[in-house]
Amino acid sequence: MLDNGIVCDAHCRPAEGVYAVGDVARWHHDRLGPIRLENRTNATDQAAAVADNILGVERAYAPVPFFWTDQFDARIHRHGVSAGEMEVVDGDVEARRFVTVHRRGGVPVGVLGWNMPKQARQLRARLLA
Repeated sequence: MLDNGIVCDAHCRPAEGVYAVGDVARWHHDRLGPIRLENRTNATDQAAAVADNILGVERAYAPVPFFWTDQFDARIHRHGVSAGEMEVVDGDVEARRFVTVHRRGGVPVGVLGWNMPKQARQLRARLLA
């Protein structure tokens, strides 16, 4: 089935004996629900989980999503997802150096670091705990 990608279960299976990986896969993340990630890191990590499943090690794929990019003078790091309520927890938005935490139902689901990658990485541990 297609719905913003090939719809898969938590093991990246759209059907018994069939797997989908990378940009085309939309799978059920045990903590975040249906999710589709389009980046190289996810494709590599997801392929390793699928390889385990093919070899008989039943492993649900439930990573803390991550990406980073440099855009002009901004170094942006995101861990988890940007959804729900957002709070600036470190730095100063006007100074263009800050970290936000995103919560869904009071539970942290994402961290965004804008020119503060170390601080964002330190908050990553709170996600999906």
